[in-house]
Parts: sequence; C-alpha cells; structure tokens
Amino acid sequence: MSPGHRFRACDALLTNLHEPCSSELVLVAAFTGRDLLMRAYRDELVPHGYHFDYFGDSMLVS
Repeated sequence: MSPGHRFRACDALLTNLHEPCSSELVLVAAFTGRDLLMRAYRDELVPHGYHFDYFGDSMLVS
C-alpha cells in the first residue's frame, strides 16, 4: 500500500502518532491521503504538543 491506495473494507482507523518519514506514517497516509495527514500534523498535533510513538497519544481517522 502507498498514499493514494483506495481502501474498500475500512471505515475508520485508530492509530498512534508516528514520527515523520517513518514507514508507519506512510501506511496511515495511504488511508488518509498525504496532504490531509500532513495538514493535521502541522495544524493540530505539533502545535498542541502531542507526543509521537512512545507516550501513547493517538488519533482516530474516519
């Protein structure tokens, strides 16, 4: 899977917040679309101090 892949069996995704350039982030971008995901990170997650990977913050993408 890669960004732009059209999922047919998933309505929502609960995922951890992943480090930039990680393979996990690419997988989430395949579900959300890269632009939407990067906008969420830039506008919401980073400015509000969410923690990536090890501290347990997560997001629901639907």
